[in-house]
Amino acid sequence: MTDLSVIIVTYNSAGLIGPCLDSLLDAPGMELEAFVVDNASADRTADAVRRRFPEVRLIQSPVNRGFGSANNLALPQCGGRRILFLNPDTLVRPGALAAMSAFLDNHPQVGLAGPRLVYPDGRPQESVSHRYLGQKYAPELYRGLKGEIAWVMGACMIAPAAVVGHVGGFDERFSPGYWEDVDLCFAARAGGWQVLYEPQARVIHHEGAS
Repeated sequence: MTDLSVIIVTYNSAGLIGPCLDSLLDAPGMELEAFVVDNASADRTADAVRRRFPEVRLIQSPVNRGFGSANNLALPQCGGRRILFLNPDTLVRPGALAAMSAFLDNHPQVGLAGPRLVYPDGRPQESVSHRYLGQKYAPELYRGLKGEIAWVMGACMIAPAAVVGHVGGFDERFSPGYWEDVDLCFAARAGGWQVLYEPQARVIHHEGAS
């Protein structure tokens, strides 16, 4: 079984996907498979992936399915023990994948984790949230959830494949739209796992570029 399956959802990301995949595929010591799910880009993103990265498994959707639904397209093909959901406007820094993988190995109670996100100039980005929007209005919905972190940012999230399978992937009722990453973290916590953060893993995020 492969160590890691990586899914990157793209939409008009031709200028971003090359550096992102370069940073991912250059990671030492990791046996991984990479999927790019293209959401009907109009800028030849899929052609750029096909030409430069023949080892990447390209899935082309004829319509823009949104983030969660597009990730779900690749999940049945993933053979890794862990699943990494990654945005195309990111650069994976050396050692980040190994650090996140080791973190899951050492913390079996974790159902989903995120890295330290930083801007290209090194400034920190918000990487986690400790509360859900509207949580104070429905406290009974969140009572008893494991851990103190509510969710990690969808720009980069890693989870054991068994956890992703247990929760059924992303809830497609959000797609196309937003908050699928928040809902996935909630589903993992509702299933009895914690959502945690590994600051030793660093990922550059060009926030809002994809």
